[in-house]
Amino acid sequence: MATVTDVEVANQSFPNVRQDLNDILEALATNFSADAEPTTTYPNQFWYETDTNLLYIRNEANDAWVTLASINQTSGEWEPRTAVIQAIDSAGLALKTDEGTTRFSISDAGVVSFENYSFPSADGTDGQVLTTDGAGNLTFESGGGGDIIQEGNSSVEVVDTGTGHVKVTVDGSETARFDANGRLGIGTSSPSNFLINVSRGSGMGTEPTWEPTSARNIALFETDNSEGYVVIGAPANGFSALSFADAGSKSAAYLAYSHSDNSMRFRANDAERMRIHSGGEITSGSQPAFLALNGGGDSISNATTATISFGAEKFDQGGDFDSSTTFTAPVTGKYLFNWSVRVDAGGSSNTRFGEASAYLVTSNRSYYIKPGSLYSDADDRFEISACVLADMDANDTARIDVFFSRAGASGGTTTVGGTTDPITHFSGHLVC
Repeated sequence: MATVTDVEVANQSFPNVRQDLNDILEALATNFSADAEPTTTYPNQFWYETDTNLLYIRNEANDAWVTLASINQTSGEWEPRTAVIQAIDSAGLALKTDEGTTRFSISDAGVVSFENYSFPSADGTDGQVLTTDGAGNLTFESGGGGDIIQEGNSSVEVVDTGTGHVKVTVDGSETARFDANGRLGIGTSSPSNFLINVSRGSGMGTEPTWEPTSARNIALFETDNSEGYVVIGAPANGFSALSFADAGSKSAAYLAYSHSDNSMRFRANDAERMRIHSGGEITSGSQPAFLALNGGGDSISNATTATISFGAEKFDQGGDFDSSTTFTAPVTGKYLFNWSVRVDAGGSSNTRFGEASAYLVTSNRSYYIKPGSLYSDADDRFEISACVLADMDANDTARIDVFFSRAGASGGTTTVGGTTDPITHFSGHLVC
């Protein structure tokens, strides 16, 4: 392509004049194609920039280039570069396929048509929505007095009247509502008493009076039938759980069902506290329970109250027995205690006691046990056993005391026991 600095033919000899004319004509024919703009420019002059494939025209003031189009030299297509496209007559604008089919048009009146849809020229009124008749004709229709998304006889509508709410309508009937306080009602249009209120039917009758703080709660009502369910599903080897979280734990407490072993588990204070097994057995790893044995050979002074020591601890669930004499109740409740004290009277047989007793001493009362016979057996052994259900407050204590006095004479009395089998023993557990 010829490169010229201007379109003027200089005064020169004939061969040079012809070459100059040919160069000017080639520059005009190729729109001054070059990677740099012409040195001398003219108003309304074309220039094709070869390194960017952009076509320009010089403005009338000859002080700037106006970009007309981008030419794709590979595909043979071009793209207009402008912010305004104006129709040349009242026929408006149309975009057509290579076969001449109109796909998009704007009429002189401003009506926009896309494919088979024609948009209305009027603006419509507040609250109206754009709908179609199914044949491509679009019109503005009433949206029920608010902002609405509608399909057939179902809709989601923002109602801006009164206190305001969002309601969901399915097949012509309201099924859910968010009120202005952020509360959700499912199956009811009045979730005012609960954060989430799921209700079905009306067979419940008159609702009870809820406390003022009930707006923080979730209510589930099944009122048409005799049963109501909250269903939490899980895989066969998983858990279905209702978990209670706090700032320190996502499951500080929960009710959980293990589908793998069909057990129900109860958690409190971040640890499992009770389990109902598949056969109905109930276990509680933290329920207070203990068994402690006396090793035997402890001397009991005549006619003197003595506290029995149980130093051989077999188990102490909860750690409430002090491994010696005393159990401390961790919580208020009813505790069942069992104890047996067996002594050796020191003779061959039939030692007679003037008094013999063993009693459970708790913080609020003592439970005395006195046998009917005051004679030892053939081995000169004497035993007192008892079982008591005691009412105890938290931190109350319990121990076993004994009292033995000889009839008319003194003598040595010692405990009979062992660290393996419960002979002289003390046990207890929380019942309720």
